Amino acid sequence: MERIKVLGNNLAEAATLSGGSWFASLPLANAQTEDFSEVARSSDATVASTVIEVDLGYSQSVQAIALISTNLTTAYSYRIRYWNDSGFSDLDEDSGWTTPIGAAEMYTLEWDSPYFWNHILPWDDTERGPSLFHVRSALRIARWLTIELDDESNPDEYVDIGFQYIGPILHPAINYLPDENSLSFIDKSRRIESLSGAERVLRRTNNRVMRFAFAQQAFTEDTLFSDWFEIMRRTGYDKLVGVIPDSDDDERVLQRRAFFGRFQEMSGITQAVAGYGTTGFEIKEAIR
Repeated sequence: MERIKVLGNNLAEAATLSGGSWFASLPLANAQTEDFSEVARSSDATVASTVIEVDLGYSQSVQAIALISTNLTTAYSYRIRYWNDSGFSDLDEDSGWTTPIGAAEMYTLEWDSPYFWNHILPWDDTERGPSLFHVRSALRIARWLTIELDDESNPDEYVDIGFQYIGPILHPAINYLPDENSLSFIDKSRRIESLSGAERVLRRTNNRVMRFAFAQQAFTEDTLFSDWFEIMRRTGYDKLVGVIPDSDDDERVLQRRAFFGRFQEMSGITQAVAGYGTTGFEIKEAIR
C-alpha cells in the first residue's frame, strides 16, 4: 500500500499549451480552467490530434500529471515525454506507452455482448468518465513535456479533457490513520413529497468526499509549517486539490478513490508535543 498523495500546485494553469488539433471553440486553454464542463476537444481521435505540448515557462518540479473528466475509453493508452528544447526535438526521457485500464481479454465476453468484437468495455461511471493519473516515483525538474493519447477507437471520434494538472505532490512519510479516514458520497438528490406522503426522488450526481487525518505526532514542525501549511495557504477553499489515497491500487479501484475537489474542512495544524504535531482534511469532489 502506497501512502496518500495530495496534489495542490497546478503548474498547468500558467503553462503554454500547443500541439495536436483541437476545435477552435473548445481549445486546449479550456483544460486550464477549473470548470470541468468547459472541455478541450480534439478535432478527431487520431494520435496526432490528441498530443499536448507543454511549456511551463521555466524549469519546475513535476511529479504528477492528471487529466480529469475525460471521455476516454477503457482501451486508451498514454505516453509522457520530457524534452530539452522548445522545439520538442531533443528527447530527454520517454515513459513509453502505458495502457492503464485496457480492453477485455479475448474470449472473456459473451457471444451476444455488443463489445465481443472490439473488446472495448464502456466506462462504468458515465457521470464522471475516466481520469488519467500519472505519478512519477521521483521528482522531475522539467520545462518542456508532451502528453500523447492513443484512443483512436473512441466511438465519439474525439477526445474531451475537462481539467489538466501538472505539478508536484505532497507525499507524507507517514500515512493517514486506519480509523481516521473515509470515502463517502454527499446526497445531492432532490426530493418532492406529495400530500399523501409519496416521495419522488430526482437523481443528481453525488460528490465523493474523502476525509483523512494523521497520528498526533506524525510530522515535525518543519514539515507541518512548510509542506502542509503551504498547501493550505496556496489552495485555500477555492482552488482544486487532488487526492490519490493509494497510487498502487488496481486502476479501476484507483479511479474510484482518486479525484480532484476542494477542501471542505482543514482540521488545522495541531502541535501535540514539542516539535511534533498533526493535521487532517476533508475534500469534496468537483464534478461537471
